[in-house]
Amino acid sequence: MDLPTTFGPGGPIARKLRQYEERREQSEMALAVQNAIRSRSHLIVEAGTGVGKSLGYLIPAIEAAVEMGEKIVISTHTIALQEQLIEKDIPLLQAALGQEFAAVLVKGRSNYVSLRRLKVAAARPLSLFHDPREHEDLDRVQNWSTLTNDGSLADFEREPSRDVWSAVRSEHDNCLGRDCPTHDACFYFKARRRAQHAQILVVNHHLYFSDLILRAAGAEILPEHSIVIFDEAHTLDSVASEHLGWKVTRGMVTWLLNSLMHEDHGHGVLAYLGAGDCAAPVDRARQECDKFFAELRTWREQQAPPNGRIDGKLPFEVRLPDALRRLSQSMREFLPRVNSKEHEIELVARAGRAEEIADSIDVLTTADVEGCVFWAERNDARPTAPVELVGAPIDVGEKLRSMLFAKKRSVVLTSATLSVGRDRSFAHLRQRLGVDEAAELRLGSPFNYRDQVKIHVPRSMPEPGREEGAWEKALADRVVEYATRTGGNAFVLFTSLRTLDFVYRQSKDALEAAGLVVLKQGEGLPRTKMVERFRKQGGCVLFGAESFWQGVDVPGEALQNVIITRLPFPVPSHPLVEARSDLIKARGGDAFLEYSLPEAVLKLRQGFGRLIRRASDHGIVVILDSRVLTKKYGNVFLQSLPDCEVIVD
Repeated sequence: MDLPTTFGPGGPIARKLRQYEERREQSEMALAVQNAIRSRSHLIVEAGTGVGKSLGYLIPAIEAAVEMGEKIVISTHTIALQEQLIEKDIPLLQAALGQEFAAVLVKGRSNYVSLRRLKVAAARPLSLFHDPREHEDLDRVQNWSTLTNDGSLADFEREPSRDVWSAVRSEHDNCLGRDCPTHDACFYFKARRRAQHAQILVVNHHLYFSDLILRAAGAEILPEHSIVIFDEAHTLDSVASEHLGWKVTRGMVTWLLNSLMHEDHGHGVLAYLGAGDCAAPVDRARQECDKFFAELRTWREQQAPPNGRIDGKLPFEVRLPDALRRLSQSMREFLPRVNSKEHEIELVARAGRAEEIADSIDVLTTADVEGCVFWAERNDARPTAPVELVGAPIDVGEKLRSMLFAKKRSVVLTSATLSVGRDRSFAHLRQRLGVDEAAELRLGSPFNYRDQVKIHVPRSMPEPGREEGAWEKALADRVVEYATRTGGNAFVLFTSLRTLDFVYRQSKDALEAAGLVVLKQGEGLPRTKMVERFRKQGGCVLFGAESFWQGVDVPGEALQNVIITRLPFPVPSHPLVEARSDLIKARGGDAFLEYSLPEAVLKLRQGFGRLIRRASDHGIVVILDSRVLTKKYGNVFLQSLPDCEVIVD
């Protein structure tokens, strides 16, 4: 495939798009990806907003699939990008290039309904479900299952309750395989067959890392492949930490026990199997669950370090794992009395889940896995907030080096934000992800940021942390000032929900008095609905935290102002941040310069990137943190942003 011709003004893409603009950066990216695939090497590509990086990697991926017979996996972080690839970009290229190839969106197994489990649940709904609304949900799932072609939740107009879906979804350890009477009609296995025959597979990062972990244990989710392209690669570190670690919550244990035999009304799997012998072990496990999480909360509040870090075996007796294993054993002992293979595998699956949770609790409460950090985490600042047990590897790069980069022939990492500083170094990314050998390419944006964006930094702001009360009050005043300056159309991005709540309360009346519509994260509307309202209504000021810094796309006049309230440094006391900093110090490094600063710069670049999404966009970015002016490291933040005029107010 001649890439310059393909991307050229008279090429096949230009002939398909009415307003096609040739972008040199896009062609450069495609050539680099093509070379990495052909030379069996890894590649890091930073492609600024507007480059059109999806076509930049899709075209060489299609070439490798069609001409070289390769199976290509493309992994993204957000659903929005997956939908763009499957519904827009890939169909465009299929039509433009005239190449015959199959591309599919691969979803996790739990997204699909199991026809066999649905039939079992429908036969005994009164034993499984107590709430009439759950019976209605089950009826809706039954009707839908006869009409859907996809069989996944994405095809469902209104999702059923969690309990109903968990009773009918497809599960790895609750599957009869070819022995299942519904195997030929099974939606999940139909999807697997499509994936086996497709050349391009689109997945999300969570599914990909689940596959990596299963492969280490001799199983798999995805078909064999040697080439993978990670878009939105700046999120890989956090996704890898989550999947390579452990997490146990009270809700997980309670949900398992209630699915077996509900504590209020007795419905559940054991009820419809008539397994009365297991009732006592369920009650015992429930008592131990209550006791364990109560003692964990007490330890967290009275004895633990302020950040909840667990440095050794917890100083109280932990009996919950034994209770879960006894429950599992009682279910296995009941198996000879089960009169069908379908009911037997249902029970085996729940017994296995109880054992998995027990094993995780053992790991988390002894904290003796080398290279990992463990902690008891509160969901939020409320005194009654649930306490969760969490564990994660300190250095995911070490694991990814052996599990991913050493196993795959070609791995491409791309995003608009991968580098840090004036020299746009990838050193931080390489260290985080364990990338030893890879070609590098940095591509700026084709947008004219100098004309489209002005950065405002108020000099007189108090420094956060030193004068917290004064800083928060000044923050509210400045938010009102800058949000009204643009007639709303503003995102206000926070690093703390507590600060978000304070500034919202302090500024809401003044903003509304100026005729602006104020939206706040956590006030009922889910993120997608908030963004939809923001985009359509106009004149809105949206107060958002973590999930609004990235993956939100609002092109056009609706967004003309991004207000960043604080430089987004990782919280130094967070156990994982603390452990990673300790590791860097032990190696003789500077934890602030090598970890905290690069992490904050990358996140700031993501927040900045919300503003300009197309060539006609314009607006201001306001940084309400005076440290970008007063600290030596402040320049690193400004140098890492696109070339814009910086106005010190």
